[in-house]
Amino acid sequence: LYTLSTTTGGVIITGNERLKRLRSYLGLSLREMADEFEVTHGAVALWESGERPFTGPALRLLELYEEELGLSPTSVVQALPEFRKSIID
Repeated sequence: LYTLSTTTGGVIITGNERLKRLRSYLGLSLREMADEFEVTHGAVALWESGERPFTGPALRLLELYEEELGLSPTSVVQALPEFRKSIID
């Protein structure tokens, strides 16, 4: 789910989409991402699909990765070229 933010002028994405973006950015498989987060690969799959809420310590870990890599929740247009293209087209 992508939401246009009127306060930042950017696009805000949900935790599950942010996790997908991070995993793609790092070039990791579900299992590798699960190892990074010290959870099962099933948990990562459920988070990414939106079937399980992405909250608590896992969300904080995602935020730390984003901060370290310079990936802002509002910078999705820059980080996901296919999404940027779909907005422009």
